[in-house]
Amino acid sequence: HYNMARKNLRIIFADIMQMIHAIKFFVTSYLCILGCLYSSVSLAQKSHHNSSILFYQLNTASGLTDNYINSMVVDKSGNLWVATGEGLNMFNGKTVVKFFNRDYPQLQNDFIRQVVCDHKNRIWVLTDQGNLAVIDEQRKFHRLGLYHNKQFVFTRWIIQTEANDIILFTKNNPFHSSIPIFTF
Repeated sequence: HYNMARKNLRIIFADIMQMIHAIKFFVTSYLCILGCLYSSVSLAQKSHHNSSILFYQLNTASGLTDNYINSMVVDKSGNLWVATGEGLNMFNGKTVVKFFNRDYPQLQNDFIRQVVCDHKNRIWVLTDQGNLAVIDEQRKFHRLGLYHNKQFVFTRWIIQTEANDIILFTKNNPFHSSIPIFTF
């Protein structure tokens, strides 16, 4: 019974972490929008000449593969990486570059659930089927497969710690990025 309870606790913990991350994403997005609005109102009140803050809307009309965004991250070069159900996107401030499974088979499918940028400026990509890919500093794609007893291990979530380590939460156990398998 102990092993079953432990397994159930891991599943519950992973689900809670997923909900916390989703809430954190929405709160962060809301605070970012609120901050931008506050800044623009504050600037408008302090300034009597024609200064303005520009907002750009990224959507399918401007090049995104889908209007529903699952996750976003900004890399150390300032590129915005956007995970959607229809592929991975990178916005460099001017154009959207699209990444699809047919061109980058390391992605394994086009439903991208999560993107995370680590301290080495690598982009960690998680698909809805629990598959992982890592885009290295030179922007080369790598497939990352986790296996236990020759069985594929489904990754549920990617967490970045305050120490900038990556922890992969799976159905079985968390995997820590300091394990040599994550060295490219």
